[in-house]
Amino acid sequence: MTVLTILILANLCMGYQSQLRTALDAVDRPDLSFRVNTVFIASNIVLNFSLIYMYGWVGGAVATAVSVTISLVLAYRYLAGVVAFDVPVGEIGRQVGAGLAMAVVIKILSRVERIYDLLNSSAATVVLLVGLGAVVYFITLFGVSTQFRNVVVQNLPFDIRGWVTE
Repeated sequence: MTVLTILILANLCMGYQSQLRTALDAVDRPDLSFRVNTVFIASNIVLNFSLIYMYGWVGGAVATAVSVTISLVLAYRYLAGVVAFDVPVGEIGRQVGAGLAMAVVIKILSRVERIYDLLNSSAATVVLLVGLGAVVYFITLFGVSTQFRNVVVQNLPFDIRGWVTE
């Protein structure tokens, strides 16, 4: 579970890093994007060899997380040097909050399932918990983020503006 948690955090950072690299490509700076990738690959190789030897699987996960974080910071610095932009810290915070709300609900529900064995099927439990987690995340983010709510409302194939206050 520890390895999975670390790799999920690494994947989150990789998503942001990927967006920044795409922006570097969009402003015609593929050389900087290439440097970011090179730093990620080189640091990942060195850290994986070192940390897997010392700490096993957890070391490998930490190596990946550290490597992607280094490349994320580098991509941010390169892009900030080329284009002026603001990081939407508030929106990211709302996404983290919705993720934490989802995690709490999933933790409680998985504990209830473990105690009472309601579904008698680990596959059904996973499908149900993933689905409920997605619903909790969506509803929470829809409730706390005006920007997310506006995007959803604008992209629905029908009009719900009378139901939702913007």
